Amino acid sequence: MLSELPANKIPIAKENDFSNLRLNDIVTRNFSVSKYKKGTKLLNFHSWRPYYEDPIFTYTLYGQNILNTLQTELYYSYNQDENTNAVRIQHNLWRMVPYLSAGAEIYF
Repeated sequence: MLSELPANKIPIAKENDFSNLRLNDIVTRNFSVSKYKKGTKLLNFHSWRPYYEDPIFTYTLYGQNILNTLQTELYYSYNQDENTNAVRIQHNLWRMVPYLSAGAEIYF
């Protein structure tokens, strides 16, 4: 079939459906523009991860705000051998270069 076509012609699926398309016929639309508030969905948790490595069980929540300026991690850990718990929170602020990272871990 390809040998029957002229050398400068490549077959295109549904080519006839687009033969009358002109850029001048495309309708343009105007949308309103507004600024995001800096605190918009600041703690936007998007995924979680359970993990078990004998004898420690961990569960982590991960979050990142819409503007990608703050990354958050909440973490819970349980040690079966020592019967201890731990909670950790970690924040990374990406608005500065180098970025600011702060966190705390509490055992109880």
